[in-house]
Amino acid sequence: MNNLGLHILADIYMTEEVADMHLVEICSKAIEASSMNVVSCSFKQFQPYGITAVWILEESHFTLHTYPEHKYLSVDCYTCGDEGRPDLAMEYLIASIPIAKKYTKIIERGLTDTVFCA
Repeated sequence: MNNLGLHILADIYMTEEVADMHLVEICSKAIEASSMNVVSCSFKQFQPYGITAVWILEESHFTLHTYPEHKYLSVDCYTCGDEGRPDLAMEYLIASIPIAKKYTKIIERGLTDTVFCA
């Protein structure tokens, strides 16, 4: 590995609304399926709808932001080192909800073979 971590970002548009707390359950199962370890989880339910959830992981973090009025999710998973599989977490999440379209981006963080110019 030539990086210190992997960061996956996803913009997900659903065909139908999924209850916020059901999405939190799915994300928890996705994290478990990816061999990452939850240290803590916190979420904020907004009124009239929407949720932000954050899982602090031994490997780094996983976040979920919902926009039910747009059937849209913003999801972020970052892992330090080569522990855990953020790609498997995203695959599990995407396979568990009704997807209309999705955009994902994988970013290698902390590239160790990068040469910096002053």
